[in-house]
Amino acid sequence: MKGIRSIEVYYHDLLVGEIFDGINETLFHYNADFLRTKIDLSPLSMVKRESPYLFDDPDFSLVAPLFSDSLPDGYGSVVMNRWFERENGPLYRPTAIDKLTYVGETGLGALIYRPGQSYPVEKLQQFDLREQERLASSNIAQTAEEWIHRLRRAARTAGGRFPKALLAIDWATGLFYEDHPSVGLEKERWVLKFGSLSEQRKSLNNYPNIEYAYHQMAKASGIRVPEARLIPSTHSSEVISHFASRRFDLKCGKRIHLATLSALTGITPGSENLTYRNLFEVAHQLSGSLQEVKEVFRRMVFNVLSCNADDHGKNHSFLFDGRKWELSPAYDLTFSDEGGLNHLPQHSMSIAGVIKNISAKNLLQEGTLAGLTNVQCKVLYEEVAEPLSRSRDYLHAAHLPEKTVEWVARKIDFAMKESHFSH
Repeated sequence: MKGIRSIEVYYHDLLVGEIFDGINETLFHYNADFLRTKIDLSPLSMVKRESPYLFDDPDFSLVAPLFSDSLPDGYGSVVMNRWFERENGPLYRPTAIDKLTYVGETGLGALIYRPGQSYPVEKLQQFDLREQERLASSNIAQTAEEWIHRLRRAARTAGGRFPKALLAIDWATGLFYEDHPSVGLEKERWVLKFGSLSEQRKSLNNYPNIEYAYHQMAKASGIRVPEARLIPSTHSSEVISHFASRRFDLKCGKRIHLATLSALTGITPGSENLTYRNLFEVAHQLSGSLQEVKEVFRRMVFNVLSCNADDHGKNHSFLFDGRKWELSPAYDLTFSDEGGLNHLPQHSMSIAGVIKNISAKNLLQEGTLAGLTNVQCKVLYEEVAEPLSRSRDYLHAAHLPEKTVEWVARKIDFAMKESHFSH
């Protein structure tokens, strides 16, 4: 079966441009009317121009980094590929444009993907049927327990690491719905990360209770975070917690454009070329605000002191409301369980050229290069360090076993000792 030849990209009701399929590459061409607007969705790595862009980087799925943000990864990618296999046979390999059509209107942020005129009729019928199935299931209201049981069964079937799901919640009734545009705006949109049975947990990574404790510590340190909750469910006589965070790409029912640091810079998330210096620079270039620079410094310090090494380019994002850019609320803040008690994790992005055993000198150097004074850096550091110095209180409040509390807290204590400004 031939792949889809082209797909149109929309920002709300504005046609941004069209993506054309090639052999191991795609072309993107901005729409002429969109070029005349003042809206710039990727002002650093994909500036508006009349000539087309060519993309062939497999790390960005052969599409523009901005559009690669819309594609599911991890567990979501496994589910998507299973759907293509079921519809087209096990040998079918979906193109990047196939995958964006699968996303359609369901991705995070404000970008929407619609098939172009060259879209094959048989493929259109497949996606129409999928949309009808989603619409039907979105009308089914379930309790938290029922909804989580159903989605966890699907997660076991599909496989993949760290499954999560988008959902709509009516807190007045306690009922959960599949996230879909047809579900009323009175129902809040959330992202839920599934927990696991204790006997199935192989490490402390992706542990919802730990992530909730980290969320609370980050909030206490002055970092912007979304609303979050732990949602319990019972499985095999064990109560499991699932981490739910409210989506920040929606405001008053309107979708907000979302772009990761990796997409905005065009640098792949795992590249050694993507650093905290890039994060400071992008925050300053897009917002022009010293407050955003301070926010980056807080998050950098928090990640170092809390042993959160999963700080790659897709775990830092920016929001654009049509007028201004700002850092999104911080997300995916959690413990990186690496090595022994006196072993600090290796960070995904370097700080002053260092990715491990980061010192106060490294933090200060990065902060002052970004335009902060020594005094400002030290004040911000202390504001972040204070709640982390009481990490046991937050870990206990998240109902973690004492052994886990002590392990995480002692690792944080060690990281704070190694990175303290008195050194």
